[in-house]
Amino acid sequence: REIPLAPTSRAIVDEHVRGTALHSFAHHELQALELMALMLLRFPSAPPEFRHGLVEIMRDEQRHFSLYRDRAEVYGIGLGDVGASHLFWDTVAHLKTLPELLAALSLTYEQANLDFGLYWRDAFAEVGDQRSAKVFGLVHADEMGHVAHGVRWFEEISGPLTFEAYASQLTMPITPARGKGPIFNRKGRVVAGFSRAFIDEMEVVSHSKGRPPRVFQFDPFVEEDVAGRMVPKRVRGIAMDLASLPMFLAKRDDVVVAPKPSPSVLRPLQKLGFSIPQFVADRASLQDRKLGEEMPWGVGPTHEKWQPAFEALFDKRVAQSMAVSFVEEHQAPNLAKVEGGIASSLAEVRDLVPTGDWVIKAPFSASGQHRIRGEGLLTERAISWIERQLKMGAVVVQPWHERGLDLSTQVVITDEAVDVLGHTRFWTDTGGVYRGSLVGSWATAGSCTAHRGS
Repeated sequence: REIPLAPTSRAIVDEHVRGTALHSFAHHELQALELMALMLLRFPSAPPEFRHGLVEIMRDEQRHFSLYRDRAEVYGIGLGDVGASHLFWDTVAHLKTLPELLAALSLTYEQANLDFGLYWRDAFAEVGDQRSAKVFGLVHADEMGHVAHGVRWFEEISGPLTFEAYASQLTMPITPARGKGPIFNRKGRVVAGFSRAFIDEMEVVSHSKGRPPRVFQFDPFVEEDVAGRMVPKRVRGIAMDLASLPMFLAKRDDVVVAPKPSPSVLRPLQKLGFSIPQFVADRASLQDRKLGEEMPWGVGPTHEKWQPAFEALFDKRVAQSMAVSFVEEHQAPNLAKVEGGIASSLAEVRDLVPTGDWVIKAPFSASGQHRIRGEGLLTERAISWIERQLKMGAVVVQPWHERGLDLSTQVVITDEAVDVLGHTRFWTDTGGVYRGSLVGSWATAGSCTAHRGS
């Protein structure tokens, strides 16, 4: 049989969809019943109290199955009239240990029913089907006890039920994210016996449920790696603190390679409407998964996609030469002449330095680093810096201009194209070091204090 599309709360206005949805829920209960029977067969020496509890749950599952089947028949859908997914059976039946089965069935699929039960109860009540809504309410009340049975016996067998202990027993494609529904029922989880810490982790957990996730990774030291410079340990510590920032670019089904922020950080963000992606500590933990598009902060020499030709993309000398060529090719009154140039010796630097303010930059630098500024003649300090830098290659010499506004163009570069996302406005201090960005329309935000910059 063809499997109907997953129902939505809006679609069940249609009585046929309502019937196929109830048929699907009946099949879920049937699979749960069969999996619990499998537990009884597979673990005959399990504690008798555990086995008796399982039999009581199986009685509930039989009753739930009958209730859903009967409601589906009201809408003309008999058992087997439409197809049904066997996801529960396919992802659980092969598991070999009791902790694995409890984690997958009781603590994931049945935990999710703590959310789905209330969600569908309200959805069916909204379309006027009070009898089906009552069934969902009865099922939800029973599910809290079923999950409590799983919580108790997981701890009896495996020790304290921490989120990490639970997640370690799951096997793909089952992930903690499958233990949640479209709403999050904290009260039901408290009644079921989960700890507050566990519930907090569950509330913010995310994982792709099918779409290969995009992988985001923050590396602010790409320019340093290209230049072959060592990054001070204290600076790398700051980068670690900022490693989770790509979460604001990611979607719920994506992955961010970074230490996971605590639930006390993520829960308020989630309540504000931000999607919380999955966090992983390193790329090695993703090696067995099918992944989507790579979304690195930058591709440097340590990245698997690095090519030597990419070095030119970071080189300010290349940018200087391209600017000159662009102006020469596109003669227009609103294009200013490109000033300054590239110097390979101290004598060439002296020739290029203007009489006013100037800045001299290392070829690979960003964020106001690895450069020196001055006015007029070169000082001894400037000469010392220039001579050290020239041992590693030519430098870029430019005048230091007055400016009143800083703009940034945001682009996504792929193998096929360069997509311009838009333009943003940001602020720097008097030395040109980044200090913050403006959220909103930069064109209508008024003027900022003029700074001096290149």
